[in-house]
Amino acid sequence: MLLRVGRVVAGVVALVLGASAAFPLNALGPRLGAGGCPVSSAGGWERGDRPGELVPADGAVSVTMCELPLPYASGQAAARIRRLTAGAGAMVSELNGLPTRDALEAELRRRESAKGRVLGDDLRLGEICNAVGYGTSLSFVVHYGDLRRPAVVLVDRNCGTARYAGRTRFGDPSEDFLRRYRAQLEARPAPVQLPDARTRCGPPPPAGTGSTGMSRRPWTR
Repeated sequence: MLLRVGRVVAGVVALVLGASAAFPLNALGPRLGAGGCPVSSAGGWERGDRPGELVPADGAVSVTMCELPLPYASGQAAARIRRLTAGAGAMVSELNGLPTRDALEAELRRRESAKGRVLGDDLRLGEICNAVGYGTSLSFVVHYGDLRRPAVVLVDRNCGTARYAGRTRFGDPSEDFLRRYRAQLEARPAPVQLPDARTRCGPPPPAGTGSTGMSRRPWTR
C-alpha cells in the first residue's frame, strides 16, 4: 500500500503546493456505447466519499480502458478501446488499491513534514487541479459475468482522481493496465501462416507439358 501511495504522491504534491485552477464538475454518470465504453465525458467529482472498495471485486471478467476523444481536441480519431481479460481480477485489485483521501493526505503530510514544510488544514485533494488540455477522457470499465451493470471508473488526470458510485480514490492506473494489456497481447498465439499456393503444389511443370507433366504433342492418326 505504501508503494502505491508513494507513486501517487509525486503528482499530487505539485497540485497542493502550486495548482493553477479548480474545475467544478457535474455528477452525471456516463452512457455506455456498443463497445462498452462511455460515449460522453459526463461525470463529476463528488465531495463526499463512501467507504469500501472502489468497485465490486467479485465476478469481474474483464476491464476495459476507454479513451474518448473530447470535442475540442484537434484531429479527432475514433475512441480507443483496450479490453483486458487475462488477469482482470488482478487489475480490479489495482483499482481497489488506489489510496483514499485520508491515506493520501496522511502520506503527503508525513513527506512534507520530513522536508520541514507544514501543510494547511484543508489540502482540497481532488478539487485543486492542473489545466492540461488532454485530448481524451479516460475511464476504466469493469465488466461482470452476471447481469450487473458495468462499473465505470472515471479518471480525471488533471485532478488525480478515480471515481465511481460516490467513492473517490487517487491516482491513475493506466500504467498498470497497459503493462498487463501488453502481456496479454504477447501471450496470444502467433497467427498460422498458410503456405503459398506454389509451395503447396510443388514447382511448376516444365514448359511444353500439361499439368500432369506429360508432353503436349500434336495428335496424329
